Amino acid sequence: MIVPPYLALHSCDLSSRPTCAACQHGKQVRTPDHTTITKKNPGAVGSLKAGQLAPGDRVFCDQLESRVRGRLLHTAGREPDKDRFHGSTAFCDAASGLIWVEHQVTLSASDTVNAKDSFERMSLSHGVSANLHHTDNGVFKSKAFVHHIASN
Repeated sequence: MIVPPYLALHSCDLSSRPTCAACQHGKQVRTPDHTTITKKNPGAVGSLKAGQLAPGDRVFCDQLESRVRGRLLHTAGREPDKDRFHGSTAFCDAASGLIWVEHQVTLSASDTVNAKDSFERMSLSHGVSANLHHTDNGVFKSKAFVHHIASN
């Protein structure tokens, strides 16, 4: 009788040697190399959100890119590959810790502005207005995005 691989894990006797490949794989862990030691500076921990006590006072924004294209929500996977999700813009409120992710087909400035507007509409519907956006370089430095921030 052939046992499916997912059931083989449950039927393996861990006291017997050698164990099956599934048990060996499941017991793997990463161990520290003890050559790199990182210590956090207690004076700098939380310094970016210090003084941002009300929701919306500071919102952190960043983008992520995915090499594997994702399906759109309304097409059930029948869209061409160029029209699939390519990445996301993530927003995090410093005071409340709220995280909002907007998936995007392109990571251009226009799609990023639309993602920012969507986040602000959601936050306004909960009675919170985003006052300051804390971003890094990249698309957030483009003329279209900076002009949109300045005009609003």
